[in-house]
Amino acid sequence: MDSPLQPSLSSTLGELPLCGCWVKSTDPGEHVEQLFEQQPDLPGVIVLEDSRIVGVISRRRFFRSLSKGFGQEIFLRRPIKIFIEQMQKVSFLRLSSRDSVQRAMQMALSRPADDKHEPIVVIMDESMPSGEPNCFLLAFDVLLLAQTEILAVVNCEIQEQALKLEEERQKVNQYAHLLEQQQAVIRERNQQLEKNQAELLERSEEIANLNQRFFQIGQLLSVEGAKAFRATFKSANAICLNTGVIVTNGQLLNQELDTVRGISNMIEKVSQQVRHLAIQAAIVANHDGARMSGFSYITEEIRKLGTQTFEAGRQMDLIASRLESRIEELTNSAQTCTTVARSLVGEIESARAALAELEQLVEIESAKDVATGVSGEAQAFVQRIEVLEDTLSELKELMKNKDSKYLVQKIKSVLDTNKTKPIMGS
Repeated sequence: MDSPLQPSLSSTLGELPLCGCWVKSTDPGEHVEQLFEQQPDLPGVIVLEDSRIVGVISRRRFFRSLSKGFGQEIFLRRPIKIFIEQMQKVSFLRLSSRDSVQRAMQMALSRPADDKHEPIVVIMDESMPSGEPNCFLLAFDVLLLAQTEILAVVNCEIQEQALKLEEERQKVNQYAHLLEQQQAVIRERNQQLEKNQAELLERSEEIANLNQRFFQIGQLLSVEGAKAFRATFKSANAICLNTGVIVTNGQLLNQELDTVRGISNMIEKVSQQVRHLAIQAAIVANHDGARMSGFSYITEEIRKLGTQTFEAGRQMDLIASRLESRIEELTNSAQTCTTVARSLVGEIESARAALAELEQLVEIESAKDVATGVSGEAQAFVQRIEVLEDTLSELKELMKNKDSKYLVQKIKSVLDTNKTKPIMGS
């Protein structure tokens, strides 16, 4: 049988070169000697008796027994069975063809020292052709050579595995180096992340503080806004009421002015009549005394006209008094509106102060601009109120200096002048 081409740890005894040499127990020893001499590589023979193995005779034991005294006379001419009986204490190792070389080597070396190099009986599991026995001999040196080849293959595999292991170790070192670099990058990123988290936490606290400030500002604006709106609504209502009073007084003044216009027309007519009578008186005065009776009539008419003029002046005085009362009411209404306006200015100033506080809390430029705009509008409004107050003061002074009685007296003086001129001419 041929030797294995590719020995490995899984190689079995059936793959190794085996020897098939069998003798019967009745064959003489000379036949065994001839077999050993004809086949120098024959490790031994298997002794069969009715297809049953009764023993194994190795070359070493056979020739050693023959070399002893009377060995040839005892064993060569007699059946080989005698030789087997002389070696009853010697046992042989029997293994299956499916057993591995490793196991066979271990069992062979575990035998006694004198039996370690004896051939091994290998029992084939498959049936043999042509009725041959299924038992063969395996020389120990063949087993040792196969074990050596297997160990060489294993050693090569170990070296290859060692090289691969070294390559893998280098790769592992490279991966470890890369891993260290990645870990360094990760640590750096973690540090940056922790820094960012700390900054984010600080920003969050700032945002929370700003939210608290905005909440306080909202409450402050809500309170101040509610106050400002209430004051504004109240002031608006007062202004509306005062405006209604002013409108009503204006309508009454229009009616009074119509009356004044009528009286003025009447006075104008009276003045024309007085001038006409004065002319007539002058004409009469220039004539002879024959017509003095006509002058008396004219004088009577002039007296009546003077009476009517005086009555007209008295009515004008009454109307002037009523106008003065109406103007005083309008002045009071205007003063009330001025007070309301000043109240609005005060509320605007409060709103400006609230915006200034908002500026301090929030510290933004837009709030400052708003407060500045509100302050400018409030100052302009104050200036307008001051102008209005000055106008009202002038109106009061005018009412004090230009009394209606002065106008009536002036009319009377004109009439008196017109009455005296014809008399002086006469």
